[in-house]
Amino acid sequence: MKPWGLIVAGGKSERFGSPKILHEIDGVPQWQRLFDALSPHCERVVLNISEELSSFFLPPTPFEILAENEHLGPLEGLCKAFETYPNRDWLVVACDHFWVEAGTFDQLNALKSLLFQDEQGILVPWLRKITKMDIDYILHKKKEGEQSLKRILDMMPVTTVLPSKKEWILDADSAEKIQLLHPSKSAIKLEVFKYVLIKHFILRTLKNRGSISFSELKNMAEIELNHQIKGSISWNLIHVKMDLEARGIICRIPQKESNRVDFLSLVEVW
Repeated sequence: MKPWGLIVAGGKSERFGSPKILHEIDGVPQWQRLFDALSPHCERVVLNISEELSSFFLPPTPFEILAENEHLGPLEGLCKAFETYPNRDWLVVACDHFWVEAGTFDQLNALKSLLFQDEQGILVPWLRKITKMDIDYILHKKKEGEQSLKRILDMMPVTTVLPSKKEWILDADSAEKIQLLHPSKSAIKLEVFKYVLIKHFILRTLKNRGSISFSELKNMAEIELNHQIKGSISWNLIHVKMDLEARGIICRIPQKESNRVDFLSLVEVW
């Protein structure tokens, strides 16, 4: 029997500035992206969401809606799903994992119970497969007063694995920054969420257009990323562009005419 899927989206998203579950990338809302990634692997998908946000989802919906008080925390929503739909395994993802895809759940679903960890061995609690046996223990610890899924997982014997793609385990609230590369000198560090979002935008645009001038790319970014990135879009775009050049992912195409700007193009298929 296939597991069920659970999208956990009961928080208030105060640091993000708007509901993450409604956030759009490439014009597709996050709930749709997560549903599309989960549904090939799941018998049914449940969206755990606050009572306030549940009004955005009018029936019929492709998933079950499980509304809750947003002040009770994500573990409360997780346990409510377990109790409402008992005796099944689950593939669980928090709504702020923006870069998961169907391949994420291919890897998680390969074993009976599986949990991602990062390169430092830190567990990723809100992107995992949970079995009926795991659920009994989680519900028991919750009744004892534990409010942190991560602390519960630290007490459990779990099978862990590195994700095939690092970006799968990154979340929107992460304060983590990555060191960018520069073609000729040392570069800045940039928040992971900004980097992945802008990288995705550049590569998708070049894949669709074949080649494009940087000025045109910048104009498109100002429109498309305006409500998704705080700070100067142009400044961030320049640094991510140079990083992708230094990594050999994109390249400049020099123009023969002196009055023409260089164009950007993909080096490899993305």
